[in-house]
Amino acid sequence: MEDLLEQANEIQETLGRSYAVPDEIDEADLEAELDALALEEEEEGASYLADLNKMPDFVDEPPVEIGETPERHEAVRTTA
Repeated sequence: MEDLLEQANEIQETLGRSYAVPDEIDEADLEAELDALALEEEEEGASYLADLNKMPDFVDEPPVEIGETPERHEAVRTTA
């Protein structure tokens, strides 16, 4: 029981800790910082994650949609 109380006190102490965040946050400063980050992103170019929905170059066939059944090709037996 004593251990539980000690853990609860540690949790309360951690949650009550100050992380040096100012009480008043200036919205204009935040907007300016976001604009600067957007400009940085534009200068760097597109992220490699931007093309996640693009089909890779090594794929030769279009994807099969869910619910469609792919065409079945029958094997052809040839005799020599």
